[in-house]
Amino acid sequence: MKMLEVICNWELDCSAQVGLWNYWDAEHIKTIHPGYGETSILYDTKDFVVMLPTVSLPIFSFLTSTSIHVMLRHDENTLLLYNMGLFGTPIHAILSVTEPRKDHAVFKMTYRYQLKGWRIIMAPFLKVMTPIWNRKIWIEDLPIKKRRQQVLRMGFKNFKGLPDKIEDRFN
Repeated sequence: MKMLEVICNWELDCSAQVGLWNYWDAEHIKTIHPGYGETSILYDTKDFVVMLPTVSLPIFSFLTSTSIHVMLRHDENTLLLYNMGLFGTPIHAILSVTEPRKDHAVFKMTYRYQLKGWRIIMAPFLKVMTPIWNRKIWIEDLPIKKRRQQVLRMGFKNFKGLPDKIEDRFN
């Protein structure tokens, strides 16, 4: 068995809370990320979710694959993700989001692939493709992260929206 680890880092002017919200928001996946189909949520609490996302395979987009995706909140700044990737490859990902200064988040994504048998030959491909895939997803998510940060700065509250009086909104 071979363990392959790939680390991707990003920074963005948003709060850590916004960054973590984006990863937990399964409803945006089909709308924002081309290549993803329906995502069925089997179980969901504030700290644990089990999903079945459908993904079109790279290059051969007419082929789709559904995998199980488990995510749990390890602590206030860390999410642990477990899923079965391409060809049944187990993946353990760690997402750490820190906020070294107000509304500036640092994201560290560590992907660990457990490669057995013939899947070991996928290591060089995964080492190159993981950062490319991560960058693609990051860029697709930027507008919703920025927008959520903007409305939070204006006083938005979940299930309430923005304050009714414009003078009560701040930015």
